[in-house]
This record gives sequence, structure tokens and C-alpha cells, in this order.
Amino acid sequence: LKRMDEGEVVYSAHKKPRFVEDVVRAVLRAILDRFPDLAEDTEIRVRSESMESIHKHNVFAERVTTVGELRK
Repeated sequence: LKRMDEGEVVYSAHKKPRFVEDVVRAVLRAILDRFPDLAEDTEIRVRSESMESIHKHNVFAERVTTVGELRK
């Protein structure tokens, strides 16, 4: 990214903070919206990791599911 783009990414992230599990849910919704013709048995794996600066550990969330399960 160019400097202006980097600044926009950081600014946008701070305007709307999310927990890692919220990021995973948002990505799963976006996949269903973007690819409506995926087969019901298509497996999807989404993982989000927050690289913590104030804690000694990172935080992550992951979901492995199928399109059919998500559409229920």
C-alpha cells in the first residue's frame, strides 16, 4: 500500500474496532454475499489473528464450516 492508503486503512480500523470473532463472522457473511452460487458442501475456513502489543499473546478466532451450515 502507498502511504495515503496505509493511513486510510489504519484510520478506518480505528473508527470501527472489532473483536477477532466479529471479523470472522463478517468475512463469512461477505463470502456468502460475494459467491452466492457456491455448493452447499463447500468447506470454508476463516481465521483472524490480532497481533497484540499490550499482551504477551496474540488473540485469534477461527471457524471451519460449510456453505450449507452458514445458510441455515
